Amino acid sequence: MKLMIAYDGSVQSESLVADLYSAGLPDIADVLLITILEDLPPAEFSRFDVVERAKNAFRAPSLLGVVSHHRPDEDVLRESGAAAVTRMRRMFSEWNIEHRIINGAPVETLLAEAIVWQPDLILVGSHGRSLVGRFLLGSFSLEVASRALCSVRVSKIVSSNHKHKPRILMGSDSVDSVDHILKTVAGREWHDDTDVNILYTPQPELVKAVEKLRTFDPEIVTRPVAFDLGSELVNESKNWRSDAIFIADLHQNSPLISTVLGQTACPVEIVRNTRPKNAENLMKGELYTECPQ
Repeated sequence: MKLMIAYDGSVQSESLVADLYSAGLPDIADVLLITILEDLPPAEFSRFDVVERAKNAFRAPSLLGVVSHHRPDEDVLRESGAAAVTRMRRMFSEWNIEHRIINGAPVETLLAEAIVWQPDLILVGSHGRSLVGRFLLGSFSLEVASRALCSVRVSKIVSSNHKHKPRILMGSDSVDSVDHILKTVAGREWHDDTDVNILYTPQPELVKAVEKLRTFDPEIVTRPVAFDLGSELVNESKNWRSDAIFIADLHQNSPLISTVLGQTACPVEIVRNTRPKNAENLMKGELYTECPQ
């Protein structure tokens, strides 16, 4: 498995590293820890510029950075990245990890590197559900989650004091989407028994697929959702105290992404069945190819 992890030394990045153990990731993987240094704005700026810059900020303390024009020190980021690599190797001793620092626009640079490196999963952190958190979420985490060609996991800063087995909530609006989500979850290496709850839209073929699934594993909880799947996932996540939410985005830019990311407190994983072709095909516009089954 190939993993690309966005890291900037912030509290959100540290939370992302802590979330790796709970994500069911394999013991063996090639990992690219990527830090992107964004160029700073011009010396003269208005309050409007500050707001616009903050909306596109990558680092957690970026609003302060915009005002002070302080550029993150590359050596400090390199040291914090090395410390993060050490922590990751304590959890996954057989991971092959590279830390790379790149200059550029955060979202575009990360997505371009993903096209070249072709990860199976991109992992990013978010700022949670506060007003400022939702404001900044729209600039980086949501952009990457919506535009990446591979699967994306968005980690959140949450308390891990839940006294229950890991709880995975899935949301599906088609037979293909539930199939890809289940394949993703089943392919992970979970550390404990895991409770699974599936919300789905009551389409005839999807109902049949879910009923068939229940015959194989009667402990899986399923519930049809007649109206707004996104809102139901948000409410169920709060009431059930889910540890992760899995949704599918098989045709790019599912409306579930912004709703679930912006209003839930647990990590959210967007499952895709596509990955970019080789970088030389970029100029031809040939960005999609089916993942091997």
